[in-house]
Amino acid sequence: MKHSNFKVGDAVVRRWNNNVYYICHDTDSDKWEFLIDKEEGQKVSKCKISECYSNMRLATEDELKNGYAEEF
Repeated sequence: MKHSNFKVGDAVVRRWNNNVYYICHDTDSDKWEFLIDKEEGQKVSKCKISECYSNMRLATEDELKNGYAEEF
């Protein structure tokens, strides 16, 4: 099965709303699904979004400043 190169702490853009999130935790050993949150380093119990790597991409510097992307 294909897996991602994302790491905990990476800033990513989420496909469904083009907002910037941070990868807080890897939920499986295959790097297929991650817990993400608006705050970097959020605790597992506080993360409300679990996302598949195919629905995310790394955020650019401009997207980090703005907090969102114009398009995915």
